[in-house]
Amino acid sequence: MATLAAVRAGLRTTLEDRVDVNGYDTVPSSPLLPAVVVMPRSAEFEVGLGEGVDDLWLFDLVVLCSAGVGELGQEALDEFITGAGPRSIRQALHQSYRGGRPPYQIGLPNTKARLRGWGGYGLRHPSAEIDHISALGLVEVRTSAEV
Repeated sequence: MATLAAVRAGLRTTLEDRVDVNGYDTVPSSPLLPAVVVMPRSAEFEVGLGEGVDDLWLFDLVVLCSAGVGELGQEALDEFITGAGPRSIRQALHQSYRGGRPPYQIGLPNTKARLRGWGGYGLRHPSAEIDHISALGLVEVRTSAEV
């Protein structure tokens, strides 16, 4: 069963490799943009001590793009949250699955991840004196005991 740290790192690495974004598995004080921050939201643990027991993790993906130049930040953000395309986070997670055989999804055995949806589109906030525009993705990660 994958640990929280392993799942966070797996999501970060998968997104860095597949959508050309700066990934963070902890909250950065000065992120390089565009960026995605993987933040745990909640977890559910199945009762039981045997094989096949699943842990279900929910993660927020905070996608940050520069809002400093008119509509360019919004256009960049759209590329990450759309359902398909070279920078689509949804497509990157979907294509990283290999049916339980190496290479495993997000680099971890017995682990599956999927993007459940987007919200909070267009939120603006400053960081390191740069205005950001962001969206919040909800990712579900299911990891089970090795069988």
